[in-house]
Formats: sequence, C-alpha cells, structure tokens
Amino acid sequence: MITDLNKIFELWKDKVGSKRTPNPKSAEHQYQLREILNDLNWDEEVITELIYNLTEKREPGDTWETASGWAGLKQGEDSARYGMDSEETADAYVRGEEEPEDEEEWTPDSEKPVTLEDGDRKKLKELESREDDLDDEEKKELK
Repeated sequence: MITDLNKIFELWKDKVGSKRTPNPKSAEHQYQLREILNDLNWDEEVITELIYNLTEKREPGDTWETASGWAGLKQGEDSARYGMDSEETADAYVRGEEEPEDEEEWTPDSEKPVTLEDGDRKKLKELESREDDLDDEEKKELK
C-alpha cells in the first residue's frame, strides 16, 4: 500500500489531466482519488475520512490540531495560521487577542534595529556629512 502523499498526489494529478491541479471539492476529482486509493488497497473508511478532510470548510473562529501544532482561522482572513504551539494560543488568535507576553515573535536579523556605540555613531555622522567626498573604502563602511 502506497502511503506517500506526494506520490498519491502525482497519480491523482495524472488522472485528472497532468496540466490540471486536482480540486478536492470536485465530485469527479473525488471519485478519481477514491479509485486511486482503492487500487492502492486503502481501507474504505480511511478513504472517506481523507476526502472529508480535504473538503472540510473551516469557518472563522475555528481552531484545529495539525501535525505541526495548532491552527486557526481568524475572522476577515482568507487563510488560516498554522504552527501555533497550543490550543489556547490558537483560540486567542482567532478571537483577535494579543499573544501571551512570554511568546516573543521571531524577527530576522535583517529587520532588527542596529545599535551603535557612541564612537561608531560619531564616525557614522562624520561620514554621512561628507558623503559626496568619500572614497570607495569609506562608502563601503557607510553602508
């Protein structure tokens, strides 16, 4: 029995036409997926549950557990947020509440503010004041 979802998706894509993306809400595509999974000896109950999960519509305010943590769909948003660490966090998210204080949001280094020592700040101001007269080495330093 093949359980590799990527392989199953490729088989499904071939069945609906290689240039088309399978649409889990299409009855025809669901039938084709069911045929593929039956051919792969999947249990009928598992097939039915998988198709249900693919077509289940989430409503704003819903939260659910996933393989990567918790997910939730907030009112007014088109897509859900995934990877939250707890049901409580997901519930707070969909209600629009602030995240708990102890959870610090990750910020890439490129977006963090740069802090300068007083000596560096003075040198930077000096370089900026004579920017037009800088040699290549000083221009690199200014960047």
